Amino acid sequence: MVLCIDAGNTQLFGGIYLNNEIVLRFRKRTGEGSSSDEIGIFLKNVLIANDLDPKKVKKIAICSVVPDENHSLASACEKYFKQRPFFLRAGIKSGLKLKYKNPLELGADRAIFPGIRIAMDSLEERTAKLPKVEIIKPITSCGRSTVENIQSGLFFGTVGMLKELITRFTEESFNGDKPLIIGTGGFSSLFKNENIFDYVYPDLVLEGINKALELNR
Repeated sequence: MVLCIDAGNTQLFGGIYLNNEIVLRFRKRTGEGSSSDEIGIFLKNVLIANDLDPKKVKKIAICSVVPDENHSLASACEKYFKQRPFFLRAGIKSGLKLKYKNPLELGADRAIFPGIRIAMDSLEERTAKLPKVEIIKPITSCGRSTVENIQSGLFFGTVGMLKELITRFTEESFNGDKPLIIGTGGFSSLFKNENIFDYVYPDLVLEGINKALELNR
């Protein structure tokens, strides 16, 4: 079995591959300074809870945008799975032709803007009275309560940002020819009816991590 991990700023998204087929997906909210034991125990327990034997994990691949967590992630893999993980970094074999000015500066993801979860957390932490709300598509853009208006700003603000970025990328990088737009990530399904994506593929990142591991064996 192969364990693939996408370590983001707010969530750890993982999957187990068996014969190149994904057999398990899981998510975990991340916090500052997660210890290797916290991560390792969580990973082992989530496999056991889904009737998978942690001892059968033979390879681990990680894509991380949180450098401060990398040591804990690596230590967790070595301590609890006896495996040294493969980290996706600039310069690995990816099958992609990079046009970045300095490919070694390219991070694990592009473009960069605050995600909808980070935006919600920032509103709660940086304001005195605004509450944390459920992230959903509101019925109308102009709400009738503080909660509804926060939900409106989060949802429709993200819709507008995505559409503007796609328009600019299309003009600047594709000479105006419409590219194939694929939505992925934890909240991608929330926007599937907004005429943004051609396809919604929540497992795309995990598939890419698994493929990168194959290319760099």
